[in-house]
Amino acid sequence: MQKIFLLFCAIICISTNCFGQFIEGQFSGMKNMEIKLEGFNGTDTYLIAKTNTNEMGVFKFSYTSNDIGMAYLSSQGSQSYIILLGGENIAITGESFSSSATIKVIKGSQSIAFVKYNQEQIKKEQLLSAWKFLKKNYTANLELKKNIQINKTISDEIIRLNKSEQDFFNTLPDNSYVKWLLPIRKLISSLPVAMKYYPEEVKPIFEQIKKLDYSDSRLFKSGLIEDALDAPLEIMDVTISNSERATKEVNSFIDIILLQVTNDEKKYNQVVELLFKILDKHSFFDSTEYLTNKVENNSSCSRSDGVTAQLQKYKKLAVGSKLPDIEFGPNTVFPNGVSVNKLSEIKKPYILVVFAAGWCPHCTESIPKIAQLYPNLKAKGIEVVLVSLDENVEKFRQFTGSLPFVSTSDYKKWSGEDVKNFNVHATPSYFILDQNLSLVLRPRDIQQIKTWAKEK
Repeated sequence: MQKIFLLFCAIICISTNCFGQFIEGQFSGMKNMEIKLEGFNGTDTYLIAKTNTNEMGVFKFSYTSNDIGMAYLSSQGSQSYIILLGGENIAITGESFSSSATIKVIKGSQSIAFVKYNQEQIKKEQLLSAWKFLKKNYTANLELKKNIQINKTISDEIIRLNKSEQDFFNTLPDNSYVKWLLPIRKLISSLPVAMKYYPEEVKPIFEQIKKLDYSDSRLFKSGLIEDALDAPLEIMDVTISNSERATKEVNSFIDIILLQVTNDEKKYNQVVELLFKILDKHSFFDSTEYLTNKVENNSSCSRSDGVTAQLQKYKKLAVGSKLPDIEFGPNTVFPNGVSVNKLSEIKKPYILVVFAAGWCPHCTESIPKIAQLYPNLKAKGIEVVLVSLDENVEKFRQFTGSLPFVSTSDYKKWSGEDVKNFNVHATPSYFILDQNLSLVLRPRDIQQIKTWAKEK
């Protein structure tokens, strides 16, 4: 009898863990519709539950402690609605997911706090931006700077607004998901604004982001893991102009991150895949090679199919690898009457291959600089070939018409054969090849091209 009682208690405990929390609500404009609740798992999402609303738009989901984190409600043909699952029962009402102004969370203290913070923070950020704008102008103007009282008022108000936010964080329940999430979310979201308007704030943000624990399961449930990895690399990309120093800093960051996640195979593979993607985005090609070697030499973790595919892809682009030839089809412009059928027929010691497009703002800045640099490159035995990602002849001609080097395009943008062969995911992208089409260098920028060419 005692064994049966213990078994019954165990079943009750398991059931409570599996079905202990509910989301229930009513959406008056979503009657007799299927709705889904999906959660985050790193960069992936997964189905937590699905159900149909009744004729009144009423629904009810259950979720478990394993689902604590950020999630979203969705329905076919409707926008989704982000919601925080804090391990408590939640009640929500509204017209539809797309009518966000009508939605109210009426039960679930963490979910309510999340909504309240987001609503109030928009207004607070607007006020803070206004006060910071005043401070910047009063500090820069010698006459305005003399008004000590006004300057003190401005500084005090900035301090007060920042303190009110911290005070709100302090009211949140200890060890709650919302108390962990909101400061992290604020930290990451504040970076783009700081980089654009308040450069003095970038370094403190950078130092805080570097302290993140990338093995924390809460981060993988937040939907923020990619942004959290991208943020420090974005800072290094923008603030460190010296390529060698940037590579050193990025490699150090890679070491820290991989060390944190190396004991969790699933997290390790997700982070590695993301790092490959983000390094490519910021053109940290030397660090991509560094990451490739680190992963290949790590015998403690099995590799996912995604990581294996990334390794194979990037090994083809390692220094010394022979890259595929580029055929010069009918959409090729040859300067000065020069005509060859393919890249390998160019008889120069080195070839700088540039992937760019007229619709790319960075390209329209960089390509004229390459054109100016071209006489010096040519004198050192370096030919230049531009592969355009433009999609029609007019835009291609407009972009490349006056360039002094070979320009070609297949008008297929990202789906072109050459783009795929060279694994191009961003423009402009640079490749320096030798006469055998072996990769010599993947420069990050024109400065690195100049530095390399100077040594030739």
